[in-house]
Amino acid sequence: MKTHFSFPGIGIGTHLLNQTAFTLFGVIEVRWSGIVTLCGILLSLLCAALFCKYRERIGGGAVLDACLAAILSGFVGARALYVLLTLETGAYKDFWSVIGIPHGGTSVWGALLGGAIGIAVTARIKRVPWKRLFDAAAPASLLAQAVCAWRVLFNGAVPGAFIGNETAFDLLGWHLTLPSGEGTLFHALRMGLEKYGVFAYYHPAFLYECVWCLVGFIVLCILYKHKKFNGQVALTALSWYGLGSLWIDGFRADVTYIGGTSVRFSQCVGLFCAVAATVALVLLCRRYAENDPFARPVPPHPDDTQWKNKEDNALSRAFERALSRRKTNHEEKTKHGNKN
Repeated sequence: MKTHFSFPGIGIGTHLLNQTAFTLFGVIEVRWSGIVTLCGILLSLLCAALFCKYRERIGGGAVLDACLAAILSGFVGARALYVLLTLETGAYKDFWSVIGIPHGGTSVWGALLGGAIGIAVTARIKRVPWKRLFDAAAPASLLAQAVCAWRVLFNGAVPGAFIGNETAFDLLGWHLTLPSGEGTLFHALRMGLEKYGVFAYYHPAFLYECVWCLVGFIVLCILYKHKKFNGQVALTALSWYGLGSLWIDGFRADVTYIGGTSVRFSQCVGLFCAVAATVALVLLCRRYAENDPFARPVPPHPDDTQWKNKEDNALSRAFERALSRRKTNHEEKTKHGNKN
């Protein structure tokens, strides 16, 4: 299947994209979306291994086991959560339709939850500090998501809400309207896509997510040099991605809702994670400041008069001791002279 897309606001004209990269043995189709996903996973593995080795001083065996566990449990969690959220559609008739990821969908939050469980279990088995593993995995996860977000483009799916003179924005069930006509940022970033023979402009939500995750990755790399306690980097990443999910998912077209409501599931989870992680960061930073002797306020110095009196008393006592020793030495010399 082929897709026509364009970004006229930034000077990219219409391009033809084939979803299939190549075919193995004339039967197995290898799609670009799968290649992009694989690249994201490999980059995240490399990033996590480097942080574990040079920042956390964790051995390679534990890192490899944690990465493999995170990948496997992440795939299971991503598909399982999506299936649970879309059970009411009746699309799952048998086991193969449940595990059919190429023809179904996945949930990013499910992947994060599954990966976290895999890392925690590995840390327990290998007896490695789990907070340090989470810190190393946090920037790697943002980097992976920045790359994997481009799967939407290669799949030919609708990337976001329709863009005209106005655009719809959904925030926790509130339906808002934002200007997106000529002269606005949305108009400059709009993506043209031909879908089912109809060409229209949409929000490139995958591009928003990619930029947001890349900025977060850079922030975490800088923060790593000034980390105060284990878990700080992971909590910062969770807060950052949760905040991004809150506003980026408001522009998405293909979303899942909380059953019986018009509230988007990913936005609720993003808001909860952003608030919870931020509160935890504030409390832990305060605790660190209380326990860190270099972070405590310097006690006030005594006033000049009291300090001077103490200094004078110390000098006078030292002078008296010196006079006493001199007098004692003189008396001993006198006694020895009289004997001689």
